[in-house]
Amino acid sequence: MTRRKVMALTGSIIYTIFAVLDMMAMVVLASHPALINQLLERYGLTNVGNSVAIGIIIGILIVLAITAFNWIAFIKIGKPKEKGWVIYLFVIGIIYGLASLINGVVGILLQIPIAVFFILTFVFWIKDGKNNNTSENNSKA
Repeated sequence: MTRRKVMALTGSIIYTIFAVLDMMAMVVLASHPALINQLLERYGLTNVGNSVAIGIIIGILIVLAITAFNWIAFIKIGKPKEKGWVIYLFVIGIIYGLASLINGVVGILLQIPIAVFFILTFVFWIKDGKNNNTSENNSKA
């Protein structure tokens, strides 16, 4: 297994663990409407109706979609059309790196490793590509 595939695998595993915990937290929050109402009242948001439930459902769907795309990207690495998927992981890594700055200590502990692994997937892809081009040029000479 190439280094870029190992980085994508590690990042996808960590992201999946993070996603499962995130979805469990959303389900627990959704199953306690009294807690939601108490939190909303604390911040003066009393007339939101079903918006919170809809937001939780949308959040779960987004997390599931990103998790699925991460695993598809991992599977596609090493195949002829891997370029788009490696770039996808690079963009997700940058987004997670920036998001970790906003989310404080928890964000740094959970999201920085994901960002680093996905960005390293891209770095190793570029490095391996340059090594392949150099070896092809040397064999032609």
